[in-house]
Amino acid sequence: MDKFWKNPPPIPAVAASVTHVLKALFHADQHDEVIRIFKLMPKWGVQRESVHAATLVDSLCRLGRLKDAYTGLSYMGPLDPAVRDESRKHLLKQ
Repeated sequence: MDKFWKNPPPIPAVAASVTHVLKALFHADQHDEVIRIFKLMPKWGVQRESVHAATLVDSLCRLGRLKDAYTGLSYMGPLDPAVRDESRKHLLKQ
């Protein structure tokens, strides 16, 4: 599959648009593309938010990269609601 977002992105790269794109890519099983876009966010001047990190962590889990997913939690604060989501609690116990 061709990369979803080229550099620079075709629409304004703001937190809200990146959130929608990451979630759409996640649901389309394009997990490598989620990781690529997450890495490009600082270059585009987009502040990473917990919702972006949560999608990254979920994609890494789907790829079987649990150690990387645990590291991805560092982009979220420990009290962030995204971390406390039931689907991610098992990562905190490792």
